[in-house]
Amino acid sequence: MDNNPFLRLLGVEIVAWQPDLVELRCELKPELLNRSGALQGGVLATLIDAACGYSGLYCGEADQPRHAVTITLAVNYLRKVSSGRLRAVGKRHGGGRKVFFARGEVFDADGNLVASGQTAHKYA
Repeated sequence: MDNNPFLRLLGVEIVAWQPDLVELRCELKPELLNRSGALQGGVLATLIDAACGYSGLYCGEADQPRHAVTITLAVNYLRKVSSGRLRAVGKRHGGGRKVFFARGEVFDADGNLVASGQTAHKYA
C-alpha cells in the first residue's frame, strides 16, 4: 500500500486513484474484529482517514509522492459489519495550497453504507 506499513498490515489496497478521488478495499479478517465479533471502530476510522487523505494526495509522478497530516477527523458509524470486503471512497472537495478537505464513505460487500466521515488535512 503505497509505502504505508500500517495500512499494509490492515490489508488495505488502493483500487483506483485519480485527482480528488481514491477507492480503497480491505478484506475483513478475524484480527480486525472486536470482542463482540464486529469490525473494530478504529479500523473504520482508519479507512475514512486514509481514503480522505489519499484523495488529496494524487500525483502522477510515482517518484515524487505528496504527503499530508490529518488535522480533523469526524466519523459516523452507521452499520455493523463482521465479514466480507470493505470498499472505502474518499473525495477531496475543497481547500487551497496548505489545507484540503475531504469526505469519505465505507461500504460493505453488499454496497451498504457502513460509515462516513469528514476530514481536514495539512500538506506536509
